[in-house]
This record gives sequence, structure tokens and C-alpha cells, in this order.
Amino acid sequence: MRRRLRLVDVAWRPVEEGAPRVEVLLRNAGGSNHLGVARTTLVQEPPEHLVAEATLRAVQNYVAEMGGELHLAIKAVQIVDHATGRLVTVAIGSDDGTAPLAFAGAAPISGKPHIAAAKAVLQSLNRYLEQFLGWPWDIRTAPA
Repeated sequence: MRRRLRLVDVAWRPVEEGAPRVEVLLRNAGGSNHLGVARTTLVQEPPEHLVAEATLRAVQNYVAEMGGELHLAIKAVQIVDHATGRLVTVAIGSDDGTAPLAFAGAAPISGKPHIAAAKAVLQSLNRYLEQFLGWPWDIRTAPA
């Protein structure tokens, strides 16, 4: 069984000081929740990008709680047409210049592109996190 973090919720919060805010909640098998928050002052920024940022921050919070560091940033978020339907694609890369890490994830849109954006981030990182940290699946990560 694969070790992974699971998406629990994506919540839009009221605008604070003119900035839209989104919260993404992830959970591991141990039942611990990990929250990521993103804000933007750019009105034209797509909501999918904001959700991807919040999801990555939740993953980074999880890694920090495990005693690690994950220096990654969202590089691109796009909605693309595919033979199977519309997808949200997410490109993630290193943000500290120390190692050339690159990840890509995609998730089908089932009526909610912002949910697909969160799932695309998790799809791109879950296997990497499993190998990188070697977490025992029954303690720290959610079952598939």
C-alpha cells in the first residue's frame, strides 16, 4: 500500500486586508492534520494557483513536523484539454537553487478545478515524499 497524504478540505476564507485567502487541510494515517494557507493580492491570479500554493505549504508543514525541510515552489499551474477531458497540471521545482528538483502532477477536473489543483500537487509529491523520508506507512501517512 502506498504511503501518502490525503486531501481533507479546501476552504475559501473571507478577504482579509484586500487579499483572498485559501486554506488546504491534509491528513495522514495517524490522524494528524496539516494546514497550508495562501493569500494573494493579485486579482488576476487563478484560484487554482492559490490552491496549489496552499497545498504545497501544507505538505511543507508536514515535512517540517517530521524534522525535515522541503524547499519547493509552484512554478506553473495550467488547465489543459486532454483526450480524456480537462486536467489541471502543476509544475513544482526547487526554490533554493541547491538541487535541481522538478515534479509535475495532473488531476482530472470533476467540476471543481481548484480541488483538482490540490490533488495534482499531492499526485506529484506523494511518491517523492514516501521515498525521501521513509516514513512507516502505519504511523505517519494515509493509506491509498
